Amino acid sequence: MKYFIGIDGGGTKTDYLMTDDHGNVCAKAAAEGSSYLMIGIDGVADQFEQKVSQCLLDSGAARSQIAGIAAGVPCLGENPEADRQLVAAVRARFSGMPLYICNDAEVGWAGSLGLASGINVVAGTGSIAFGKNGAGQSVRTGGWSTFFGDEGSCYWLGRKTVELFAKQFDGRVPKNKLYDIIMTKFDVTTPMDFIALAEKEYAPDRSKVASLQRYLLAAAVAGDASAVKLYDRAADELGMMAVAAAAKIRQPGERLGVTLSGGLSHAKQFVMKHFERWVDCFDGYMTEAAFSPVEGAVLLAADQFSKEDIEAIKHGLKYRENMEDEIKCL
Repeated sequence: MKYFIGIDGGGTKTDYLMTDDHGNVCAKAAAEGSSYLMIGIDGVADQFEQKVSQCLLDSGAARSQIAGIAAGVPCLGENPEADRQLVAAVRARFSGMPLYICNDAEVGWAGSLGLASGINVVAGTGSIAFGKNGAGQSVRTGGWSTFFGDEGSCYWLGRKTVELFAKQFDGRVPKNKLYDIIMTKFDVTTPMDFIALAEKEYAPDRSKVASLQRYLLAAAVAGDASAVKLYDRAADELGMMAVAAAAKIRQPGERLGVTLSGGLSHAKQFVMKHFERWVDCFDGYMTEAAFSPVEGAVLLAADQFSKEDIEAIKHGLKYRENMEDEIKCL
């Protein structure tokens, strides 16, 4: 029996999935985020080794039975020296095992598109787009930096939310639902109260800043036109990523599928229509995600080391998902 292990690294959480060569789930694990910026290079390598060992123990499989491991790592590809050290540290923990290491955006693409030609745009805490065409050419757009990137993400919208509140408070733009929501939620009486709260409790934590976007959503649902316009701007930023990616990989006559994933999906009613206009620019088409990111990592492992098993794994994973859906409906 052959086994595959997928690792979907993230800034706040890392998922592990082990399947056999028919897509049957043999083990799962989860851990904290695996960004080397947060836990260090050795911290990432140690976590990967510990959780993969846990999967082997839980499944009863031997290291020699692992046909492939694919690990999606946050921030990979952004610093050549850090990349070299990180890859070396992780490979040292898995000596002799077939290992593919990539940016976590690639496992997101592999899951969303099921390894098919297309582009996955991620709008979670941060934002990034990754795509591949039928010839295997890949591209990545966005995701540059917290300082000058992540446009259209929940973090970006969280910052824009408090910016819009400040403008409504001042009267630079008309007061609307967002003003009322934040005044009530945070019991604001003076600008200084809110500045102190925002800078002390929120500004140092990207995830907490991203969470502020939920107040923007509440305002948009309540009819705040300025909140809706911010979602239009987010859709434009994400759409530009998709268009730029398509311009680099789209082959003549090729139609690229596009998925939009991440935490912003809960605000789809204010994002999707605007985003789809950008996809129409390159004759792409919107599609629902085929698999989860960690399942995408398993598929990537098979794609790299055992292509003959890909379809069986896809079938097994999809059958399991369908069965779970049926159980939920009972």
